[in-house]
Amino acid sequence: MISLRCRLLGFILLICNTSGQVFGQLQDETERANPFYIDLNYSTTKVFEIQEGLLSIRYDDKIAKENSLLLTIYNWKREVVATYNLAKVFGPNYFNIKLEKDMTLEIGKSYVCEATNEANQHFKAYFRPIEPVNTTPPTVGVLVNPISVNCDDPDGNVVEFYGDIKGGRAPYTVSWYLLNDTRTAFIYQPRNEMIQRPGSTTIIRVDKRPAYYVMLLVKDACGVERKQMVLLTCSDEENKINTVFVEPIELQEPRQIN
Repeated sequence: MISLRCRLLGFILLICNTSGQVFGQLQDETERANPFYIDLNYSTTKVFEIQEGLLSIRYDDKIAKENSLLLTIYNWKREVVATYNLAKVFGPNYFNIKLEKDMTLEIGKSYVCEATNEANQHFKAYFRPIEPVNTTPPTVGVLVNPISVNCDDPDGNVVEFYGDIKGGRAPYTVSWYLLNDTRTAFIYQPRNEMIQRPGSTTIIRVDKRPAYYVMLLVKDACGVERKQMVLLTCSDEENKINTVFVEPIELQEPRQIN
């Protein structure tokens, strides 16, 4: 007779996208290192994708004869749809412009932002609004399917495990860890795989007698990690010697097992 006892665990939600001011100087060094800023000094024909109407611009001022830069937004019909007078200083300038406050953006259409500085240098950058990417952090569960369990026989046990992933941003990096009953050593080498969409992982099959721990670690495309661990153990009570229990283990801060 096999008895399973499980419960759901709650996790702290983390968001992987960022937002900033409407526009203006950003003094925070973390913001300055943000790779999603479009560099206006290096004009290119590449069309950048933006989400939620937020246009992030970097402009390196090497002249500083004027304290502002006029930025004009054109649509694909070459119609002016918005203008911004951006306060600037000598050196790097960073602006977050919430376009949807001043214009109606059409998803998938191309726009261009253009500016001319006091030395009559012309700059432009192309962008296209896209649908917001799902930024709901992933939730992870471990599902257990005991095929054959005999707590008295070290060779008569087969248990299948597979993960269930919801939310987050695909693809997902999935790692399975099988640990001994003291969680001090791996029973088998960790198994890694890539999952392209939410849903079920592939199945892992364990043919070892309980007790042992199984942990599933999932990292989504935003770098957000979630993990779930269960303990398989046999009852020590004489009348339940052939009963296997699946205990979910409450985890603290996500961390990689090395």
